[in-house]
Amino acid sequence: MSSHLVRNPGIPLDLEWVGRTRVNLPAVKRRADTLKTRRSVKKQWQAAWLLRAVTCIDLTTLSGDDTATNVSRLCFKAQNPVRKDLLESMGMADKGITTGAICVYPSRVPDAVKTLENLNSKVPIASVAAGFPAGQTPLKQRLEEIETAVASGATEIDIVISRAFVLEGNWEALYNEVQAMRKACEEAHLKTIIATGELGSLTNVYKASLVSMMAGSDFIKTSTGKESVNATFPVALVMVRAVRDYYQQTGHKVGFKPAGGIRSAKDALTWLSLMKEELGDDWTHPDLFRIGASSLLGDIERQLFHFVTGSYITYMIYNVTVYFDPKAVMSNLDQDNPVKLTDVVFSIVAFACTTTQGIQCLMYDRGSQEIHRSTIAICAGCLLALVVLTVLSLFGILGSWFVVLQYCGYVKFIVSFGTYSPQVWLNFKRKSTEGFHIGGVLLDFGGGVLSLLQMDLYCFIEHSNNQLTGNIPKMALAVSTLLFNIILIWQHYVFYLGNEHRSSDSEKEPLLRGERSNEFYTVNVHAEDGDYIVISFQDSEEESTTQRAAGSQESLV
Repeated sequence: MSSHLVRNPGIPLDLEWVGRTRVNLPAVKRRADTLKTRRSVKKQWQAAWLLRAVTCIDLTTLSGDDTATNVSRLCFKAQNPVRKDLLESMGMADKGITTGAICVYPSRVPDAVKTLENLNSKVPIASVAAGFPAGQTPLKQRLEEIETAVASGATEIDIVISRAFVLEGNWEALYNEVQAMRKACEEAHLKTIIATGELGSLTNVYKASLVSMMAGSDFIKTSTGKESVNATFPVALVMVRAVRDYYQQTGHKVGFKPAGGIRSAKDALTWLSLMKEELGDDWTHPDLFRIGASSLLGDIERQLFHFVTGSYITYMIYNVTVYFDPKAVMSNLDQDNPVKLTDVVFSIVAFACTTTQGIQCLMYDRGSQEIHRSTIAICAGCLLALVVLTVLSLFGILGSWFVVLQYCGYVKFIVSFGTYSPQVWLNFKRKSTEGFHIGGVLLDFGGGVLSLLQMDLYCFIEHSNNQLTGNIPKMALAVSTLLFNIILIWQHYVFYLGNEHRSSDSEKEPLLRGERSNEFYTVNVHAEDGDYIVISFQDSEEESTTQRAAGSQESLV
């Protein structure tokens, strides 16, 4: 933690404050539900926010087989959590990005100190102590464990409380226990693990959080990561409201750390958004916010890689590669290249347009719509096949990259069936095209005709049929597009012309059935939005505009 952070000195135990607290369960549930269904960080700022999330991670190894080597690797990763080339691509290579801390058992603290000193690193060293994870050892022994960790060089101590004190309502005993542990920490910061999954109720979670802060905890933490229930949004809301109430009453800032069950970059963004909304910008920095999820770092790094490199559509890979390296598919370089500049431009523009649509699908409300399992399976199968073909080409089994590149082109041809088939089937089932916009189909039809015409013209100019036989994916795509377009045009202007759709229950059925085919969802557009918060991040760092509806600040406790 930063040296400028003023520690929480604690306050005398206020049993009257603790006793009058009750949690508003319906309000907590409503607020928690909004966190699961909305995107809170604009796409263009996600990379910056993911880097912020990296700086808030407590990189942890707490295994029975931990060795000095394991701990050293952990320290190296904490000092260099993101690949250097990715940071350079984002202009962040000189920003000194590290994780928030490393966390090890007390016996491994000396190993961490030695490695970090060799790296000239200032990454804080946290250690779990005080009978982690159950907290069932005698208090004297737990205090000695804390003192040992601090003496070895730990700058943060993650302690566990005696859950029995909470379940019995013995708040004075809990206060005294945490206060004794804070004293044992000396200058090291105290992070108190509430173990929310074992406290019985959200009211107990709030009271345990409040008492721990009164006793001088610098951080409160949801769980050890070993319980059956770890960090959840309802629990987090109750705890951060306790942090906010304590700050408003005393002026002392206390940090918050969710731990357990946070595995994806999307989860990290949601937790950062929650902290910003509930507590403010100060709680989006490692001084006051940490994430206990070591596996999260790998997913964040993958998402940063996608942000920097983008994901290339297979058809674009085919066109770009063959255009700039025709020998990849042509044995006779005297022949004219079957892929022209117009093909490259088309695939790039198409990729940009579909990417924009994909981002809109992710950003905007989708209601109950989900990606069907068959779609996921087909995409996964196509990707797996590409990987297999690539590996075979790398080892020379296929002889050349021709098959791989042709496959990339054919994938687009296959995907076109999935693009058009659902609409053809829906029109047939409804015996109507009411509500269907024919404009896009007419444009596609025109493009397909012109594409075939272009190929014929090149064949005439070059006195070769290489345009037809050398660029099979393009020809197949043009033909399939034309066939589907003709079907849709005939449905619209001939078969079902003037037919009005008859409303029926089938209107609510998904085009492809899945496990949720019998679940219907409706949206009342006139409903009050008082339980929702819309947050728009204006830049990657501090500025934000938060629009809060009237009911978004309803009391949770």
